[in-house]
Order: sequence, then structure tokens, then C-alpha cells
Amino acid sequence: MQTPMLKTKVNRSIWTLCALLAVPLLVGLGFLFARLKPYWVAKYHGKGADLHAAALPFAPLAGTNLDGANLHGANLRGANLARASLGVNMNAPPLRMVGRYYSTKAPPVSGGCPLPWRATANSLYLYPLRPSADLTGADLTGADVTGAWMGDARLTGAVLQGANLQKADMVDGDLRGADLRSADLRGAHFPGANLNGASLIGARLDAAYAGNIGLVGAKLARASLRSAMLANAFLAGADLTGADLTGADLRRAHLRRSSLHRAGLAGANLKHADLSDADLQDANLTGARYDRRTRWPPGFDPRRHGGVFVR
Repeated sequence: MQTPMLKTKVNRSIWTLCALLAVPLLVGLGFLFARLKPYWVAKYHGKGADLHAAALPFAPLAGTNLDGANLHGANLRGANLARASLGVNMNAPPLRMVGRYYSTKAPPVSGGCPLPWRATANSLYLYPLRPSADLTGADLTGADVTGAWMGDARLTGAVLQGANLQKADMVDGDLRGADLRSADLRGAHFPGANLNGASLIGARLDAAYAGNIGLVGAKLARASLRSAMLANAFLAGADLTGADLTGADLRRAHLRRSSLHRAGLAGANLKHADLSDADLQDANLTGARYDRRTRWPPGFDPRRHGGVFVR
């Protein structure tokens, strides 16, 4: 039979062993919680959340509300953001009031619903400028962003290489210097967005709606822009070498000093477009429509390249 003293020693040894085993277990649980906390916050409390530099690779965030969230420098590689909302946080205090003039007395509407803008004069409307989602420098390589709302979102310098952005809405978004190489933007909607200096080499923008977009100095070599709406687009100095612009709407587009070497412009609408000093060497203009206001490089005859003059 064990003496009381021996039993005490055995119990102490057991408790000491349990304590030694509990320490790494607690440390591991703490580390796991720290790694999973950003996922939980983004998924259930993402609106206006501070998630800057958060590690969220492959995060399941489909349909999540991340309006006004701070995702500056976040790692969202391979994340599922399909149908997520990454726009303006309408519940946040306004940063300042912004005024715009309209020709009608009724406030503007979106989708049949009046926007939260207040009329103060016959045609002046003031609306509060609130914080939008900040994805500056974020890594969204290979992310699924199909159908996401990203109006006014800040994506300056963001990496979206190979990302799926089909039918995403990025109206007035800031994507200056963003990396969109090989990204899928088919059917995307981003009128008024700023993509100056962005890289869209090999990207697919077929049927994208991008009127009044800024693409000054952007890299669009070998990009597919078939039937894209690019009316009033600013493409001065852009590299469109080998790009496919078949059937694209380029009315009043600014293409001065752009490179359209070997670009496909068959059936494109070039009425009122400015192609002054553009490089059109070996470009295919078969069936491309232009008018008397279309500006061409000195000595360039569009008819010899298949262009069709329309009144």
C-alpha cells in the first residue's frame, strides 16, 4: 500500500505535468484566436471595421458588408468576396458636405430610389461625403469579387492580379496604379473610376461599362475590350499594343499619344475621338466608324485602313 506521502508526491507530479502541458496548449489557443479574430470581425462586424494589414487569405466573405472598412494593406489573396459590399459606410459621420449642380429640381435617383441628397436650391444638392472602404495596397490576388459593390472604394496600388471581377460595380473607384494583370472584368461597371497608371496587361474587359474612366498612362497591352463602353474615356499615353477593341464604343475618347500598334479596332465607334499622335501602325480599323470631328495622327488616312466615314 502507498503511504500518504507517496500519494502526495504522485499527485504533485501529475498536476505539474498537467500544468506543463497546459502552457503550450493555451499559447496555441491564443495564437489561433489571434489568427481567426480578423476573419470573425470581417464576417460579422465588417462594416466600418479596422482591419488594416489583416491577414485574411481565402476568407469566406461572400455577401459580407464591409462598407467603410479599413483594409489598407490587408492580405485577401484568394478571398471570396462575391456580392460583398465594399462601398461607402452610410452610417458613419460625414467627413464633409459636397455640393453638386443638377439641371432638374428633383434629387437624383439610383435604381428607382432617391439618393440621400438634400436640395438647397433649384438645382444644387448637398450630400454628405462618408468614408468608403479603404483597400489601398491590399493584396487581392486571385480573389473572387464577382458582383461586388465597390462604389467609391479606394484601391490605389492594390494587387488584383488574376482576380475575378465580373459584373463588379466600381463606380468612381480609385484604382490608380493598381495591378489588374490578367484580371477578369467582363461586364464590370466602373464609370468615372480612376485607373491612371494601372496595369491591365492581358485583362479581360469585354462588355465592360467604363464611360468617363481615367486610364491615362495605363498598360493595356493584349487586353480584351470587345464591345466595351469607353465613351469619354481618358486614355492619353496608354499602351494598347495588341489590344482587342473590336466593337468598342470610343466616342469622344481621348487617345492622344496612345499606342495602338497592332490593336484591333474593327467595328469600333470612333466618332469625335482624339487620336492625335497615336501610334496606329498595323492597327485593324475595318468597319470602324469615324466622323469629321475625329482627330487622326498627321498624314494618317483611316479609309486606307478600312475606316468608314459617317456623317
